[in-house]
Amino acid sequence: MVAIAGGTGVVSTGLAASIDALPSVSIARFGGADRYATSLAINSAVWDVEAGSYSVYAFLTNGTKFPDALSGAPLAGGLLGAPLYVVPPVCTPAGVLAHVEELGVYWAFLLGYFSQLSFSGKPFQTC
Repeated sequence: MVAIAGGTGVVSTGLAASIDALPSVSIARFGGADRYATSLAINSAVWDVEAGSYSVYAFLTNGTKFPDALSGAPLAGGLLGAPLYVVPPVCTPAGVLAHVEELGVYWAFLLGYFSQLSFSGKPFQTC
């Protein structure tokens, strides 16, 4: 299976059709209205709460600074087997907060620069 990260505005239907036409290959597309919704769609598919998935850790990275996600992915997914959510630099989408709670996350980490999102005071400022 080939997973496509992004909607048709990011990865064209023509490219998806070309991949799907390959012998013994099927595709799954994970996309949303924006990069933040796409991130949640990917994490929800990989860490499926209804199938019994859970995670002690979760990572949130600034979605406007791509190096933060690139450097955090090996730590989150590779070393700790934890989700890495791409979020806006000033808030956390309600869907991400809900998924983190459903997974039973005990430790959440911010990666990179966030202007107003912090763990001092209120842990997450919801979008």
